[in-house]
Amino acid sequence: MIERLIRHRYLLLAAAVVLAAAAFFPARQLELNRSIQGLFAPDDPRLVIYDRLRRSFGGNEIVLAVYRDDDVLAVDGRGIERLAQLSRRLAQVPGVAFTLSLDQPMGKQIVDPRSLLAHRARQVLEGYTHGADGRTVAVICVLDAEGTGAASREKTVASIRRIVARQPSGVITGEPVMVADGFRYIERDGRRLAWATATLMSAVIFFSFRSLRWVIIPLAVVQLATLLARAALVLLGRELTMVSSMFTATVTVIGIASVVHIIVRWREHRMAGAAPAEALRRAGRQLAAPIAWSVLTDAAAFCALMLSPVGPVRDFGLMMALGALMVLVAIVLLVPGLALAGSGGRPPRPLRCETYLAAGL
Repeated sequence: MIERLIRHRYLLLAAAVVLAAAAFFPARQLELNRSIQGLFAPDDPRLVIYDRLRRSFGGNEIVLAVYRDDDVLAVDGRGIERLAQLSRRLAQVPGVAFTLSLDQPMGKQIVDPRSLLAHRARQVLEGYTHGADGRTVAVICVLDAEGTGAASREKTVASIRRIVARQPSGVITGEPVMVADGFRYIERDGRRLAWATATLMSAVIFFSFRSLRWVIIPLAVVQLATLLARAALVLLGRELTMVSSMFTATVTVIGIASVVHIIVRWREHRMAGAAPAEALRRAGRQLAAPIAWSVLTDAAAFCALMLSPVGPVRDFGLMMALGALMVLVAIVLLVPGLALAGSGGRPPRPLRCETYLAAGL
């Protein structure tokens, strides 16, 4: 089998390019499930009660836009006028059903010092639309029920935040804000983790072997495996979840660790005098079964997570099992061709740290 892989290495590279091109656009369609319901099993009693509550009282959620205005209760009404303008702007944001604020429904009359009704209204609304300090102001933004609005929750929250950020000490809060920001941070941290993992491991490989080729090959394996796994998930109708933020980083570890074994053995045979193709052939015969069983063991371990009653954990198990298997596919498609392309130079020189690395592997 190893002989056939080496003989047809350029066909395998071409197949890798075709598969990558075919998977590119489906992989970009993989979305993150940002709903709270996605974190629970469908029959979870807490989710059943939550869904019943939403059906009974509606699925509207509230974002509180808070800012500071020392003149909000000024008797000339200039603070109330600014508040009314802000409230109207927030009401026009796609995904906002309506807004509530101190100016409604009395307008500037709410700050009339001669009006007993205005005084009583301010007392009733204190703590809801304005603070007891007379300087903290809030606009209550009632959002459309999720899935029925003109924009996604993330876009709605982002639009509200941009408007309120222009106000003095302007901030927003509420459950939709916490959920949107939480998932946004998870996505951001997942990308940072993936880049940090790839960068650090690539630096270690380059420092250990002094070869740009053997830095590029593991990264190519990881990228192809990730692309194919994401496309497969789209075809299976799956989505990313909160747990899956470490997906790319984990695939990076599996892919790079597998390729490092090949690097070490290939260099050993090259330094012993074997030609590049023969060195790869020997390394392949030594490592084909160990690498295959290692990846399959990883996939089986991740498949065990699919027995969990929690949906995101099940999805993570399936995702990681696919990612591990795609690492094996990417190694078969990429390593023979990339390892031997233009590798007819002098055998690599042994490095001091390589002896310790080989002993550890």
